Amino acid sequence: MASRYEQGSLLITSNLSFSRWGEIFTDDVVAAAMIDRLVHHAEVLTLDGESYRTRTRRELIETTTTDQK
Repeated sequence: MASRYEQGSLLITSNLSFSRWGEIFTDDVVAAAMIDRLVHHAEVLTLDGESYRTRTRRELIETTTTDQK
């Protein structure tokens, strides 16, 4: 992260809100520093709704369950 900072583009996806990133880095201060660097000059996109992966998995489970009856 440090070597890319202000050098080039970086795309990061997460299903966790920034407030929970301390869980990933096991330190809220480190998480805050990482978030600060990420959002400086950033375009943050928040997507709501069911994900394609979740929907597809649910449909597969429903199809499998229906076929077994």
